[in-house]
Amino acid sequence: MFFIRHFMLETRAILTYILL
Repeated sequence: MFFIRHFMLETRAILTYILL
């Protein structure tokens, strides 16, 4: 679960970076 949660947070950060 830890890896999944970390992956979600990282993906969200990448998406935010792309949007910005």
